[in-house]
This record gives sequence, structure tokens and C-alpha cells, in this order.
Amino acid sequence: VTEEKHESVEFLEDNEAYCDGEVKLEHRPEYLDKIERRIREYKITELQAPRAGKKLLVLDIDYTFFDHKSVGSHIDELTRPYIHHLLTVAYPHYDIAIWSATSMKWIYSKLGEMRLFASEMFKISLLVDSLACISVYCEEDEANVNVKPLAVIWGQYPQYSASNTIMIDDIRRNFAMNPQSGLRIRPFRQAHQHRQHDRELIRIAEYLEAIADVEDFRELDHRRWEKYAAKRAKKRANREFRSDLTTLSRQAKSLASLIRSAKFFVAFTGAGISTASGLPDYRGAGGIMTMRARGCQEPVYRNPLGLTPSLTHMSLVGLERAGLLKRLISQNTDGLHRRSGFPPEKLAELHGNTAIE
Repeated sequence: VTEEKHESVEFLEDNEAYCDGEVKLEHRPEYLDKIERRIREYKITELQAPRAGKKLLVLDIDYTFFDHKSVGSHIDELTRPYIHHLLTVAYPHYDIAIWSATSMKWIYSKLGEMRLFASEMFKISLLVDSLACISVYCEEDEANVNVKPLAVIWGQYPQYSASNTIMIDDIRRNFAMNPQSGLRIRPFRQAHQHRQHDRELIRIAEYLEAIADVEDFRELDHRRWEKYAAKRAKKRANREFRSDLTTLSRQAKSLASLIRSAKFFVAFTGAGISTASGLPDYRGAGGIMTMRARGCQEPVYRNPLGLTPSLTHMSLVGLERAGLLKRLISQNTDGLHRRSGFPPEKLAELHGNTAIE
């Protein structure tokens, strides 16, 4: 993939200012008039009808999840890691819109190459290109800049509003007409240098899931998204969760999506994967620690030598044989990984095993 020439509205280098003068941009009548014209004259490309009760996620492309300036031999080398994961996690809660300050031809081309139209895990609802942008005057820079007014979408799709829309973009000035709705992401540049360690979209996915139940997004300060997500994660870490089947299925599909997009992965296993073989875990509904805390009789211990590896054990064997799973690290002592046929040279049993060696 070489750098392509594409129609793009140029944006000035970002800073913390929103180019506001005495009157905030989102209230200036001349800009509101421009938005009204866009609502009347611009046609948003609809790929999937909006779903009832869903919020709206609006994503930029260039430097948000695609490095359009670098050169690579394959599109994956320039695509930000975990974009499929982000969209998979978001889709149960959000309709997805892509708004790029480029031509619609460029949008279709890049999303198609990234296989974002073909996923069974999520569907993109709306596409918006540069023609929906408006220019505003930035007093600090004494120049006109182009911005993305969400009101263009809201005007054509009234089920969306500032209360249920979040826009993610690497250029903060794009939020000038709707500052409360914008989350500025760290730009994804120099893909070859940063791709291996970039985890930004994983954290964004956690945040989107964390706020999915917030009734009114206007109560949020997206500038603090990382603290919000970390705080919620800390609270969740101290609780035991039992997911319903719908959530579990979605999480399993999300994990499968991550595995498919990775070159290889390493797995860590604990007591939970052996419960299907008949061994009690620790903090599950019938686990050892749970029963102790309730003052109940502890589960009956079974000799692991008489147990059969579970479907999870065998799935890990299959993933290793497919060349995806490179190493397996387990804190279990039941020996079930050995009996499943997993190669011992790729297995690290942190606490040894029971009567195997």
C-alpha cells in the first residue's frame, strides 16, 4: 500500500483552543446557517438503518485508526491495532458512523481494504464525508478551518443528539461546533514504529462500554475518559461477575476477533477452565472461597487423575496446532493441560502438576 492522493480538507495543527471569540462558535448564527444548509442539501450515506435505543459512535479515519501518510506493503501495516475489537465491543450499544474529511470514494476504499464492511460482529450504519464539514474562522490563528458539526447528523436523524452521541477524532478542533460530544484520541502516526505497542483502541473500547448506560452524555467530561475507565475497571476488579449468555457470547466473539487479527497470542489459564471437568474453582457461585465465606460445606474434592480435559482445554490444543497459540501459562496443578495433549515444551505450569511428573 503506497501513499495515495486523496481529496482531503486540510486541518491546522491542533491545540487546546476551540477558536472561540466573544461568542462561542456553536452559537454563532452564520455557522448555524451553514449547518442548516448541510442538513437540507447534504445526503448522508446510510448503510444500515438506525436501531431503536442505540447511542451513536462517530469515528474519524485518518490518524484515528489509519496512518494514511506512511507506506506499507499491506493495509494491515497501516491500520491501528484493535479497530475490529473496538467496533465489536461498541456495536451492541452504539450505531456506528464514519466521518472522514475526505471524499466518499476514499472512505469506501479504505474501509473496504480494512474489511470493516464484511464483519459479522458489527455493521457500519452511516458514512459522512468532507462535503458535510463547514468552515469557521479561528481568531487565534487568523484563518478559516474546517470542522465536523454533529448537528448535520442530528438534523437528519433526530433520534441522535448531544445526549447520546460521542465523536472520536485525533483533531480536537473538529469538535468546535459540539465540544461536549468530542473525545480526542492520540493520533496514530508512524505506524511501523508504534503499531506493535499501540493499545489506544482497547482503552477506548473499555470507555465506550463503561459509559454505555449513561442516560445523558452531556453529564460526562470526555477529556477525563482514561481516568473514568480506569476507575470503573478498579471497581469491577473487586467483584465477581457472572455474565448472561448474550454478554458471554458477545465477549467470546470479541475475543475470537482479537485472535483472528493477531499474528499469535499467549494464553494464561486458571481454575475456571477446569470447572467443566468437575473441579471446583475458588470464587465462582459454588467455589471454595465462596462457600467458606457463606459458612457452607466446601465442595467435595475430586482426584484430578480421573478427570477428562474440558472443551476449553481441547480448544487451546486446536489453537496451538493452528499456529496461533505460541505459549500457554497455567497456575493449575490438575495436569489437565498435559492430558489434553498440549505440547509440554510450550506449557509453563507455575505451580507444577498433580501426579504427572
